[in-house]
Amino acid sequence: MENIGYVTLSHQLALSKKMDTVANNIANMSTTGYKSQHMMMMEKVSKADRAAPLSMVMDYGQFTSTAQGALTLTGNQTDVAIQGTGFFAVQTPDGGIKYTRNGHFHLNQQRQLVSSEGMPVMSDGNAPIVIPAGANKITISSAGEISTENGAAGTLKVAHFENAQAMTSVGSNLWETDQVEVPGNGNTEVKQGMVEQSNVNPMLEMTQMIDVHRKYEAAM
Repeated sequence: MENIGYVTLSHQLALSKKMDTVANNIANMSTTGYKSQHMMMMEKVSKADRAAPLSMVMDYGQFTSTAQGALTLTGNQTDVAIQGTGFFAVQTPDGGIKYTRNGHFHLNQQRQLVSSEGMPVMSDGNAPIVIPAGANKITISSAGEISTENGAAGTLKVAHFENAQAMTSVGSNLWETDQVEVPGNGNTEVKQGMVEQSNVNPMLEMTQMIDVHRKYEAAM
């Protein structure tokens, strides 16, 4: 293959990955608590033996937009949203802990507070939260403290980490990390009866999709 072919192919591969990222953002425009993903590209200069240097295109990786999504009122007393930084913690079926910004919670048959996928929501003591039997009125303070007419039920865990970009998306709007939790910055509040919408900007993503498509066609 001629040198220009290698350069063009590297450009097309990078654009193809960027298109996948944009398409995934668009598909999650209505996903509660979703954080948009974005591609990073860079120039990579490659020099083969007895050949002039080639300026290739390389997809350097992805980064996550941690911008706050809009908070929407639902009126559901078990729905909660985080205003500020931090993540809710849920216990996966294998017993591990994952993190999410999706606070669309409900009670299961055991009166545990669970996520949309039925995973127990963790308290600040890393235990499932159980609402007392017979309790109908649930109140959640801005600090995440849960109380009912039949007594307290614990405090929602809101986990903070030094580097949100080091967290790995594992699907179903969940994240995992090996980082040790750090104290919050004091500006985080829990909002009851609300959920955080996706922070995807539809117009920006559609514009990027058109731009990527045109660049791919030009490369062809």
